Amino acid sequence: MMKSARGFGASVRNMMGMSTREHFSSGIDYGIEPPEDIKVLVCTANMGNAEPTFESLKEWIPFNGSIRNVMDAQNELDDDNAPAVAAKTATPSSVKQEERPASPNPTSSYDVIAIGMQEATWGNGDTKMLSQMLTKQLPSYKEVLNFQRGQMRLYVFVKSELSRLVYGVDINAENTGIGGVMWNKGGIIATLTLFRTRISFLTAHLQAHEGHDNYDRRNSSLKEILNGAKVGEGRSYKYDASVLSHYMFVMGDLNYRTVLPHDICMSTEDKEKHHEEHVRRTIEMVEEKKWDELYSCDELCMALANKECLIGFQTPPCNFNPTFKMERTEGYVYKDQRTPSYTDRILWKTAKGFEDNIETVAYHPCPRFITSDHKPIRGAFNLKPAMVYVNPRRSFKASSKNSSAMSRRDVFRRGKFGKSSVTIRLSDMKAQDLPAMDPNGKADPYVLLILNPKELYEKPRATARGFFKKVWPRSKTINFNRNPDWGEEALELVMDKKTPEELYGAMLLITVIDFDLASEDDLIGTIQINLAELLGPVVKKHSFHLKETLVKNGKERGTFECTLSISM
Repeated sequence: MMKSARGFGASVRNMMGMSTREHFSSGIDYGIEPPEDIKVLVCTANMGNAEPTFESLKEWIPFNGSIRNVMDAQNELDDDNAPAVAAKTATPSSVKQEERPASPNPTSSYDVIAIGMQEATWGNGDTKMLSQMLTKQLPSYKEVLNFQRGQMRLYVFVKSELSRLVYGVDINAENTGIGGVMWNKGGIIATLTLFRTRISFLTAHLQAHEGHDNYDRRNSSLKEILNGAKVGEGRSYKYDASVLSHYMFVMGDLNYRTVLPHDICMSTEDKEKHHEEHVRRTIEMVEEKKWDELYSCDELCMALANKECLIGFQTPPCNFNPTFKMERTEGYVYKDQRTPSYTDRILWKTAKGFEDNIETVAYHPCPRFITSDHKPIRGAFNLKPAMVYVNPRRSFKASSKNSSAMSRRDVFRRGKFGKSSVTIRLSDMKAQDLPAMDPNGKADPYVLLILNPKELYEKPRATARGFFKKVWPRSKTINFNRNPDWGEEALELVMDKKTPEELYGAMLLITVIDFDLASEDDLIGTIQINLAELLGPVVKKHSFHLKETLVKNGKERGTFECTLSISM
């Protein structure tokens, strides 16, 4: 068990006695066969600072992780929406019901369940009560971690039979309340590895209330959380969890509101009358189930489209009632003080090349949860493991005639091809529109090539202090320049040749860093390259022009371009 120095009530179950800061490693494994999909259920609720009834909790957290429970609720929502969808797309006589997938096995359950809570305190004994309720509702699961920061909580449960395969568990938190100190607002990030697949979860409670200033604060808070709550190797290597994860989920009361355009809600100088009209027209749209129209007025939808936060993240459309602000009763009874809004959300992001490896199978609110002025949200996802199974009976032979079969460690370190190598070369390197990193409004950038997992690179291991200094291939520093051009300089990274299976899930991180003479260097931004895609089809040599956006903490940080060449 690990106690956090930055929060209270925190605990981490460190499975298999392995380091809580372990990176994801090679995509190949010998003797452990992964499932076709890792089934993940993400649950978020603003608890409204009220003790939940067990009946309400059961409406949100399915007993024993039942997939059927979640899919029955999804089908109920789809059936409820069917008349509105049919009216928009076809005449009644020509509408055909889409064929529904076969009902899941009654005993099938999710592999991983992540539960985020906000405003989840109500008095003495609340922590113990929640733990007992969740344990009762999930008897076949093992709690991998739980963490509390102020009124926010994060739990992760894994099927008991899979818990021994979980490692690399870590958790951290960041406050974004008043002065960046108050912990009524902020976020918690947790990360773990299962079937060599790095999965991270962020639960957040962001700035409340309507208005553009509050909207801007929500966007900046997400950046602050990603920057301040580093987990795993990100603590030492400066990358946020989304860069070092194969899959990352964001959930919580993000507090983004519905903002109707002026042609729908007539503007008036009287703010009170304008607000009343805004609420009335929004409720009309809800009653008419104009989900597409309502969703187009959602602030989070706008923020993602305008790249104002969480670059690379996606969220399913909200084809259901807004989840805020409610009377504490069954169903959707809105209070007229607030505009009905999709404040409670779930988003996800994948590593480069994994975009098609995630499937959203359910996304809906829980209207029978009655003890809060929010309705909880659930999202069910199927994730392809970042791991290739190799039957242990098919052993690889070492090149030496007298040696026995190569060990799993040897195969990973040397590869099937022995000592042959691959050279990754970057030339014609340029960056544009880098952010100001120094008081003089300039930056002192250099480029670093890093492999994740780092074991793919056979140079001496990096230390936390020296990670950005000497070990990895590094360009010269160009001082006082936000649009650097490295001219004829080239960077080369040489690594042992690997099979596509061994490279599955591995990444090349092209990282631009700001040099600081008197303090630690600062990461400017990163581009992620999928190594299996980069090296898999190569026969001997090829090159191409690369130009991509640098990203840090979910925000754009300029662009980087180069000629990227591969030779063997």
